[in-house]
Amino acid sequence: TNYSLETGNLDGCLAIDEKYATGSRDGCIGNYAETFGAPAACDYLSNIYMRTNCYGNMILGNYTMTVEKCSAISQADWKDKCFTRAASDGGDATICSYISGAYERKRCLENFAAQ
Repeated sequence: TNYSLETGNLDGCLAIDEKYATGSRDGCIGNYAETFGAPAACDYLSNIYMRTNCYGNMILGNYTMTVEKCSAISQADWKDKCFTRAASDGGDATICSYISGAYERKRCLENFAAQ
């Protein structure tokens, strides 16, 4: 954990053998995601419940999202939500074009139509 948090390198967390230390690995990944505001780290958590909480905390919480951070997320629905947040955070409706889901893209664009 300390290596990843001190260096900003997620590999330290990923090197923890999940067969023997799943909780330690997941804790390290969660700490890394929160410390660096890195929602893509959530992809590596061991179960859907933890991944959902992690994505929600990152994307819907007090973290600033960017196209770069969102592009790195592997889960499509959360990636789309992230782009909506990035568009809002950056005040840039063109970011909505990165969204693959029609409903989320519409929701993203509606945020700008109301302005």
